[in-house]
Amino acid sequence: MRLALGPRPEKRVFDERPVFAGMFLVTYVLALWFPFHRNPYICSFKQVTGYPCFTCGMTRSWVHQIHLEVWQGWVQSPLGSFLFFLSLAFTVWTVVRVVFRLPPLRFNLTGRDKLVLWIGGVTLFMGNWLYTILTGVA
Repeated sequence: MRLALGPRPEKRVFDERPVFAGMFLVTYVLALWFPFHRNPYICSFKQVTGYPCFTCGMTRSWVHQIHLEVWQGWVQSPLGSFLFFLSLAFTVWTVVRVVFRLPPLRFNLTGRDKLVLWIGGVTLFMGNWLYTILTGVA
């Protein structure tokens, strides 16, 4: 896998990354001010099967993280906390890139790199699901 700053496009091309960064910013604001603790926890998958779904606890993890309760967020969902910090890094980089007009990062992935990332992602989600089942935090 190679990481490089990509060349500036000659033509005006739509860049979706600022849109995603904006969506993350909205998510952070919601996690900061929406009263999630007052709403009942409802997971339809858990109601039907008795087990938490593989993303159970991620919203609560993000809410803990945005309130700077890092350990509670990590205990709630390690993968949720990891994804929170990954999205935060992405958002900060995108804002810096847009403000300073820097070229975007380009990832040149081989087929093997894509397979490793895919297997790693599935493994992380399954590991997080196993964690929520064994600990009962969700």
